[in-house]
Amino acid sequence: MEHFARDGYGQTAVEAIAATAGVGNGTVYRRFGSKEKLFFSAMGYCIDVVWQCILKSTEGIDDPIAALRALCGGLIEHHRQHPQTLELIMIERAEFRASVYPTHLRHRRVHQHDLVELMSRAMQASHREPVVSPEDAANAFADLMFGSAANGCLEGDGDHLAARMATALEIFLRGLVGDALDESRTMPIRNR
Repeated sequence: MEHFARDGYGQTAVEAIAATAGVGNGTVYRRFGSKEKLFFSAMGYCIDVVWQCILKSTEGIDDPIAALRALCGGLIEHHRQHPQTLELIMIERAEFRASVYPTHLRHRRVHQHDLVELMSRAMQASHREPVVSPEDAANAFADLMFGSAANGCLEGDGDHLAARMATALEIFLRGLVGDALDESRTMPIRNR
């Protein structure tokens, strides 16, 4: 992950990865078959770690607004610790645009039902007429968090990332649940 994120796909040598791992080139090729498969294995691992982080951050939280804030907080922490995840997503898009459906979007589809359920619960808690479907809200939320994280990481400062994502979340929640946000017993993530 570090080699691909730092050097890009084209400039990363399997030999360098093998040396970092302390194994021979043949071991890497026997395990992965090709540099491309090695890249997609690293990419899949990164996205799996993101989803595990999301699940862990929301574990045991019943209040949907608090769960959305915790999810955002978990993403912030993940991207602070693992900025290479977003680098790999960008590399995947640049290198394999025509041949592969993006790994992060495939994972998002698999986990979409969980986010839709969370949005549905948040919308019900607001006691107002929904302006969008839970599916549309889930897509908008995921797009907003991804864009905020990507831009925050590109700025190269964890504080910018956290501020960007926290602000985006609060604007999103205000639009999604309106006055119910004021009634929420949880504090905004920027004040934690």
